[in-house]
Amino acid sequence: MAEEQRIARIEAHIAHMQTDIADIKATLAQLVPMIIRIDQKLSDTPTQAEVAELRGRVEEQSKFLQLALGGRRERPAAE
Repeated sequence: MAEEQRIARIEAHIAHMQTDIADIKATLAQLVPMIIRIDQKLSDTPTQAEVAELRGRVEEQSKFLQLALGGRRERPAAE
């Protein structure tokens, strides 16, 4: 009889695990579309290296414009 109780407990444990696995699979299935959207957004986001390169280019252009204007900074016209 002890063996039957042990088997019953094991079967109950297995049934519980099967339910948990089904829940996990359902949750993962819901997450897949969200992960795809996040991945698509991240692929459109510039890397740190790209941002650093753009900052450098903007800084170069700023220096060039200052030299072209003779070191002056133009002030916006008053409205």
